[in-house]
Amino acid sequence: MPTLIDPKYPPIDNLSGRYRVLPHTIDLRIPGFAAMDRYNLRTFAPEPVDSFLWFNTFVERVAAAVGKSFLPICRLADGEFLFLLGFQPPTPRVGLTYPAKWIRWQLTTWKPRRHLRAGGTHGRQPLYASAKYGVEELASIRATYADVLGCVAREGLLAADLSFCAVPFQDHFFPAFRRWLDEHGIVLTASNYVPFYFVYPLLTGPHRGRVLGGRRVLVIHSATGSKQEAIRRSLLDEGASEVMWHAISPDRSLYDVVPVERFIGQVDLCVFGAGIGKPAILRQLKPLNVPCIDAGYVMEVWADPSVASSRIFTAPDDPVVGAGAP
Repeated sequence: MPTLIDPKYPPIDNLSGRYRVLPHTIDLRIPGFAAMDRYNLRTFAPEPVDSFLWFNTFVERVAAAVGKSFLPICRLADGEFLFLLGFQPPTPRVGLTYPAKWIRWQLTTWKPRRHLRAGGTHGRQPLYASAKYGVEELASIRATYADVLGCVAREGLLAADLSFCAVPFQDHFFPAFRRWLDEHGIVLTASNYVPFYFVYPLLTGPHRGRVLGGRRVLVIHSATGSKQEAIRRSLLDEGASEVMWHAISPDRSLYDVVPVERFIGQVDLCVFGAGIGKPAILRQLKPLNVPCIDAGYVMEVWADPSVASSRIFTAPDDPVVGAGAP
């Protein structure tokens, strides 16, 4: 498929020095998602690697660990950055691109809030409610993040969103995130870091059969009723041999306990969606000795494929290619 040109997303070479988290900048392109090229998405990288090669290496690493070894994969984007780093002032690019948004942000961001919340919608339809914590809990939440993310960096992969394009999104968190990494002694390398968006095509793109096909999959999520059944059915349709489920709370998963011993030796892969509570869930899963992937929004796509259009890299150019057994 030829690259599309979208005048809303002209190529941007780089961000200024204080917003640089890693030393190199590359184009973020992923096999099977040529339609996404029109966004001219770029990302910081520890090495000047081709993103196709980087993604394929990521797929190989996950596939090799399925059913054999613990590989935690934890995603971090604007929601996690806000909980972890607190309010960060918008970049000057926001004022230039969205002057009304800049003014509204300046007027409303500092309004005191009783609860910390995170969630998502598709149009006006709510998709998920991932957090409801009192502001007095913020210190313990951040401590949990620091502890678990350090462990993930040593044993698995941090999938942080360090991408940017002509339209500013979450790059105002980059300076604070770089400082946070330094303060906690976490060094992002090609061995412990991948772009946030790699997880989506891993589970929805052309190579998904390498990970899902013929696998016994444990899902940890708050979905119930028809939504839970839709997720189960989607995984089975992708070729999973069995789908097991453990339910967690929809907005307080930071305090949930997973009966991991029940699933040891019974699963090849674990996918979970726990919102802001993901570090507390992930730290419990090591005894499974399988890849444990923070799948997040992919659950919504499995529950209702029509919502894939609201997140990039969840609707491949050819949705059939790669499905089924490896």
